Order: sequence, then C-alpha cells, then structure tokens
Amino acid sequence: MSVRGLISLGLLVLAACGGGGGAADAQAADTAGPAVTAVTCPATPAATFTTSGASFNPSSATVGHGQIVKFESLADHPIGPFPDPSMTDPALVIPETQTKCFRFDRAGTFKFICMHHFYLGTLTVN
Repeated sequence: MSVRGLISLGLLVLAACGGGGGAADAQAADTAGPAVTAVTCPATPAATFTTSGASFNPSSATVGHGQIVKFESLADHPIGPFPDPSMTDPALVIPETQTKCFRFDRAGTFKFICMHHFYLGTLTVN
C-alpha cells in the first residue's frame, strides 16, 4: 500500500473513533437524529463545494439549519470527513468523480478534506 493510501486509511480510522460511548451517548444520538443526511440534489442548493487541484471552491461557506449543500468530487479528489469527529460527520464521503448532496440538520462547524491531497473545507451551519 502506498504512503498516501496508508495516510488515507489512518484518517478514516481516526474519523471512526469518536471515543466516549456508553448507553447515555447512544440514547442521546438516537433522540437527536442525524446531523447530516444524504438527499437528492435540488436545482439550487444553498452552497456547492467543488474539488480542485489544491483547494475546495469555495474553501468555506455558511448555510442555515436544514439547508442542502452539494459536493462535487472531480477525478483524483475524493472527499472525506475531517479526522476529528467532534468537528465533522462521518457521513461526508464523496468518492472520486461523484456528486452528492446533504441536508445539515444541526448547527455547528463541519470540516472535510480531499482524501488524496489533504486540503481542508469548512461548512458552518447556523
């Protein structure tokens, strides 16, 4: 496996390890519902992030609670969750050359990275 592949794998493992746990955490998560839900892309999403050679375009955006955001991943730029689970959602995975839309149902800061080049994008949900 290449160094890039090992780093990508390590980032995914870190994203999956949220720490904590226990029945109280599981119960709170169940009653609160998901923070991010995959949805069909509308004609006009609240924001659109597109990968490029060295950054997301735009690199950051702010949307309102419940709005839909579109992510476009170009060749060699798969999008994945930022490795700190307190700052993102593990649902944010967009393979190379795919487009996905997500509804953000909780306020907060959601960070994501290009899994090959490690540049960062940030979405703020009010």
